Amino acid sequence: MVRSFHFEVKRLETGLQLWPVPAYLRCGLDRGEYGKSAETRERILDVAEELFATLGVEATTVRQITAGAGVRTASVNYYFDGKSELAAAVVARRFDILQRERANNLAAALDGAVSVRSIVEAFVEPVARLTRTGGAGWQHYNRLVATLALREDWPVHAYARAFDRQAQAFIDALIQAQPGADPERAVVAFRLMLSTVLVAFVRTERFRRNRAALRAEEPALAV
Repeated sequence: MVRSFHFEVKRLETGLQLWPVPAYLRCGLDRGEYGKSAETRERILDVAEELFATLGVEATTVRQITAGAGVRTASVNYYFDGKSELAAAVVARRFDILQRERANNLAAALDGAVSVRSIVEAFVEPVARLTRTGGAGWQHYNRLVATLALREDWPVHAYARAFDRQAQAFIDALIQAQPGADPERAVVAFRLMLSTVLVAFVRTERFRRNRAALRAEEPALAV
């Protein structure tokens, strides 16, 4: 993973102190050159995201990623310390955006008249909007996450914990929206909502063919 800062030790009268050294200085680059380096990192992320979504994380090779990004094979280790760190960075990039937007939406929903509909919209709206308007990268991300969600052996524990905390916030909101209801029903409702989102926003070639056929037969249903 790329570190924005490394530390150098300076001896002061009060003892040793750590001072952050900007990455562009550590790399021996000026700011302009480091900006190009950041663009290279994003290009690697974009290519890896598409390949991971299409082929799977394990089946994708570092050579495939670097060839697609037009960089040297060593670049993956330079920017991400290997393929596992790269895969984690691919997930984190859009995961953090979704978490933030869902948290903001939920806070707004709880400020008003709380309803099941407003809570569901708070959860679904960000991924629906970003998938529709954010470019192909969001479709690749959705496919990747839908695949990883079925696995327990992939090292995304930090993201799983963060998601679990937010999931509990949505479950609590569903309970608040239905006073007196069995809390277990709120858990089941959230799981159903999550499963639906994971499936609904995965764009595959088969999905596109079926959607085109549906549009031809029943235009109002082909959303």
